Amino acid sequence: NEGKYIEKMKRQEYDLVLYCMKMTETRFVAEDETAMAKLTNAFGKNFWQDAVIVMTLANMPLPGKKKGTDPTDLYTEKLTMFEEKVREVLEKTLGVSAEIVKEIPVVPAGYADGEPDCRKLPNCKDWLSQLWYVSVFRMKAGAQPAMLKSSLSRFKKAEDITDEDLKKPGHQQPIDAGGDLLPSIAKYS
Repeated sequence: NEGKYIEKMKRQEYDLVLYCMKMTETRFVAEDETAMAKLTNAFGKNFWQDAVIVMTLANMPLPGKKKGTDPTDLYTEKLTMFEEKVREVLEKTLGVSAEIVKEIPVVPAGYADGEPDCRKLPNCKDWLSQLWYVSVFRMKAGAQPAMLKSSLSRFKKAEDITDEDLKKPGHQQPIDAGGDLLPSIAKYS
């Protein structure tokens, strides 16, 4: 089955790779290492140049909490553990260059169930916006204008943002993903 999916993927062009892993796992699982190896073997080591590692279910209760452990500390510890393991597997086991590996963002993403705080994580107010920003800056440059244009209605031009907008709950400035996104969006409108 995997072979069929990989063959189908080979026949298509891609602008962005979102490799998803469950942050609710207690450890890095062998299946992820196997999948990373299969993708690297099928597409080459440069496949990871356009990748974002997405840690899903990051707003769910995390296993492994010891009594008295701060949930934010556990969250940070797990995110760091997964990031280090992904980088180790890609670089040391699969031979992806250190230059490529160090640039791969690892971004937590939660489960959006419509509850007011469902998009909030210990490290950001809105994981969906964070994932979107990182993805836009990580994708192949030729695809960025189309992606920005297709989502333009979600954003205001930089000059139209008011102080009140900045005070609204959930408003988040772009994260460190290559600079301020809003001026880039404004030039495509």
